[in-house]
Amino acid sequence: MKSHLKFFLIACLLILSKANAQSLWEMEVSTYHIVGVRGDTSAANLYNILQADSLKYTTEFNCAAILLAIYEGQTAKDFILERIAFWGDKNDQFFNWNNYFDYQRIKGYLGESSAILGMDSIVLYSSNLSLQINAISYLIEVGQLNYFDLAKGIFNNQQDTNVGISLLSQYGLDPRFREEVINHLSGVVRDSSDSYKVISAARNLAELDKNYTIELLEQRFFESDGFTRYNFFKELDVLDPQHQMERSIWVIPLELDDDLRSDYIPYLFEGDIDFSIRGYLSPMWINFIKNWFYVETNDVALFHIRSSLEDFQPARPDSTTPISDMIDSLLFIVDTVKSYFWLGDLNFSNELKNILTTAKTNLQNGDSLACRVQVKAFQELVDNVYRDSLNSDARFVTIEGWKFLYWNAQYILDRLPKP
Repeated sequence: MKSHLKFFLIACLLILSKANAQSLWEMEVSTYHIVGVRGDTSAANLYNILQADSLKYTTEFNCAAILLAIYEGQTAKDFILERIAFWGDKNDQFFNWNNYFDYQRIKGYLGESSAILGMDSIVLYSSNLSLQINAISYLIEVGQLNYFDLAKGIFNNQQDTNVGISLLSQYGLDPRFREEVINHLSGVVRDSSDSYKVISAARNLAELDKNYTIELLEQRFFESDGFTRYNFFKELDVLDPQHQMERSIWVIPLELDDDLRSDYIPYLFEGDIDFSIRGYLSPMWINFIKNWFYVETNDVALFHIRSSLEDFQPARPDSTTPISDMIDSLLFIVDTVKSYFWLGDLNFSNELKNILTTAKTNLQNGDSLACRVQVKAFQELVDNVYRDSLNSDARFVTIEGWKFLYWNAQYILDRLPKP
C-alpha cells in the first residue's frame, strides 16, 4: 500500500512539474503567423495542420506550431514537440537552420532546458548571421553571456551596425560588460555620420547611462542643422523633455527652413498638462514667442504662436509640491512678470509680494484659513487691476501677467481648506 502511494505521489509531482514548467524565454504572436494559418487560429485548426504530414515542410505548419505553443502552452507541449521533432534532425533530407531555430525557440518557450544547447549550436555552426544574432539574444535572456566577442564583431561590422547596436547593448546590462558597451555605444552617438545609427545607439545607451546619453545627443543637436538636427531634437524630447523649451529658444532664430522652424513651436491649448511641454507653459517661453511673433514669417508658426498666446494656461504644479513652495514660486513669478513688463508699478508689485509673504507666514503658523484669505486677496487684486483697463494710474497687468498670477494663485487655493 505504501509503495503504491509512493509511486502515486511521484507521478503527481512529475505531472505538476510538467504543468508548471517555466518558459526560458518569451514568444509573441505576429501577423505573419496568423496569415500563415489563413486567419484561423482556433486550437482545432492548429491541431489539424500539425497532424497533416503533407504540410510538414510548409510555412503553414511552421506558423501553426508556434501559435499552438503560445495559445495552448503546456497542454499541447508533448503533441507539438513530437510533431516538430524532425526540425531538430540534422540528418533529415530537408533539414534547414531556420526550422532548427524555431524548434529550439518553441522548446525553450515550453520549458525545455535542452533548447539552450540548441541555441548554442546555431551560434557555433550556422552560417546564417540573422539566426546567430537571434540565438545569442535568446541565450542572453537566460543569462548565457558567452558570445560577447562575437557580439562586438557584429557591432564593428559597419554593414550590420544597427543590428549590432541592439545585440551589444543587451550585454551592457551585465556589470562585467557595462563599461565596455557604454564606450562602444557612446562612440556611435558621438562620431557617426548616420543620424539613424546615432539615434539607435542613443536609445540603447540611455538604458545604461541616461544622463551621459543626453549630454552626447545634445552636443550632436547643437552641432547639426536641418532635418538631422530636428531628428536629434525629437529624440531629446523623449529622453529629456524638461529642457526642450530652452533648445527651442536656441534653435528657432537659427533655423532657416520655414517648415522645420514651425515644428520647434508647439501649439499650446488650454489645460494642456502633458509633462513634455511644461517648459513651454513658462513665462520665459511665452515672452519669447510674444517677441518672436514680430519676426516670424511662416504662416504655420504664426498660427502656433497666436493660438498659444490666446489659449495657454500655466502648468499646474505636481500634487506633491508643498504649498509653501508654491507660494515661493508665485513670489518669483511676480518678479518675472514685472521684468517682462506684464505688470506695472513697483508699489503694486511690492503690495502683491507683501500679501504672499503674509500668506506664507500664516501657513507656517498653522493657520491655513488665514493663508487662504491672503491668497484670495492676492488673486482678486490681480484680477481687479487687469479688468480695470480704464484706470489711469500706473498699475496694470497684461493678459500674460494675469494668466500666470491668477492661475498660480488658484492652484494654491485648490490645495487649501475652504472655510
